Amino acid sequence: MSLLDELKHEATRLNSSTSEQAASHSPWEAHYHKELRPRMLKLLAYLNDLTSQLKLVAPDVRANYRIPGLGQVKRLRQGNYLVNADSVTNPRRIRLKFSCVAAQEMSFSVSPKGLADETRGFLHSHHMQFSEWPIRDAEQRLSGVNFQVTPKVEVVFMFQIAPEQYEIEMLTSNFEKFGIRRYTYGPERIDDEWLDNLGNYVLRRHDKLHSLDISDSTLVNLRERLAVDKLERETGGGADRVHRPGQKRGKGLFGRFLHSPNH
Repeated sequence: MSLLDELKHEATRLNSSTSEQAASHSPWEAHYHKELRPRMLKLLAYLNDLTSQLKLVAPDVRANYRIPGLGQVKRLRQGNYLVNADSVTNPRRIRLKFSCVAAQEMSFSVSPKGLADETRGFLHSHHMQFSEWPIRDAEQRLSGVNFQVTPKVEVVFMFQIAPEQYEIEMLTSNFEKFGIRRYTYGPERIDDEWLDNLGNYVLRRHDKLHSLDISDSTLVNLRERLAVDKLERETGGGADRVHRPGQKRGKGLFGRFLHSPNH
């Protein structure tokens, strides 16, 4: 056995020993090492490969955002992809970061002063560099503000495992629009198809990642609910309303679906 092979063998043995020791600490740690860790490693490898290829190919990806005081800003160029993780061997938090930037500087005016203050606060909160100068009326009273800014939106996809949680949480910041959205997935969901959908979603080739991500059990429930609602319409509802065991009353079909634990 060569020196390099010997060192690799020892590293593998030590890593395996560490994993076994950690897994013996608690049921959650055992679940992490058996179910969550392999999926997080798979996700990290995919994102690393994706960003490496994007740096080489540099596809023309565009996004639109609405900025207070300025309105809809179209065709911001998406790029500068970066991936990092809290650990390359036992990741519990992975971050994909990129930015969407306008091609040129934009100037606009906002009045009255109250709305201008809101615009300034928004630009500050999203770390957009800008310059400003006041608008004054005939009596030299402040009536508004002129802004000059090159819109730049910082986008983050965060994948993390909260302590004692048995799912992978995905947080998106400023992607579909400004703000944060949160989703959770069982580890079995993070397969090759899901990762491919994620890549297309990041590149804005798919409008939604989650509309593509309905489990077989959810589809079965949807079909059952459709059949129940159809029967209720045909019979006029009332006293003969059909009720499946375990089904909550008082919500329509789509209300029940949107409020289900997985959505």
